[in-house]
Amino acid sequence: MRVRLLGLLEVDGAAGRPLELGTPKQRTACALLLMRPGELVTICELIDELWPANPPESALANARMYVANLRRTFDCQTPGIVAVERRGPGYLLIADPSEIDYLAFRRFVISARDAERHTDAVTAANRYKDALALWQGPALADVPLGAQLTARRAALAEEYIAAVEELALVYLSLDRTPAVVTLMREQTAAHPLRERGWELLMTAQYRTGDVCGALATYRAARTALVDGLGIEPGPALRALQRSILGSRRAGMRCPVARGP
Repeated sequence: MRVRLLGLLEVDGAAGRPLELGTPKQRTACALLLMRPGELVTICELIDELWPANPPESALANARMYVANLRRTFDCQTPGIVAVERRGPGYLLIADPSEIDYLAFRRFVISARDAERHTDAVTAANRYKDALALWQGPALADVPLGAQLTARRAALAEEYIAAVEELALVYLSLDRTPAVVTLMREQTAAHPLRERGWELLMTAQYRTGDVCGALATYRAARTALVDGLGIEPGPALRALQRSILGSRRAGMRCPVARGP
């Protein structure tokens, strides 16, 4: 990917090295344009993003200067890949979609879901892994964000979490339960208030025979939800716990922990 937003904001130049994109506010302007390729971004939208409250008298001139600097940089360093054009009341970023990482992420996810619909779980798993491999951290991790970019980063984070959970479901269908345990341990640690992650972790632990671990995970989930939101686990998580308790009463023993 020549244009990366899933982590630090980076645009590679002709020599393959990340370009100098300027001051923090200029990077904000760059991020807003890159998040909306092919869409008109008005100068008012740029100003609102750059100065969410109390823009200075120089806001209009400064916003135009930031975009002018970016236009010169892209014209010299990314011919045919990224360009910015002045259009009426704003600016239009033109870019090769195949070079922008978050668009590639979405294409991989769409491909994975299409493979699932055709019951090709192996291909689906590979496409989900391709999608997740593009993430190097929270989107636009080094960019000052206004309201619009904050909302877009949150939406991308939701897409990432959903893709991780969908990969876990595909792994379960392929009986790759140890991989699900590893994946969802990381997921629940990062997002302890998301019940779906706990449910997938418990399911994988149960399928590997770790009944005690699955029940301990339920207790951890309940603690996280009660402490974080003041609520009890939802119906799906409670039903899964009851099902696991029922299997335990039927005679399924907890595995003996092995030493290193």
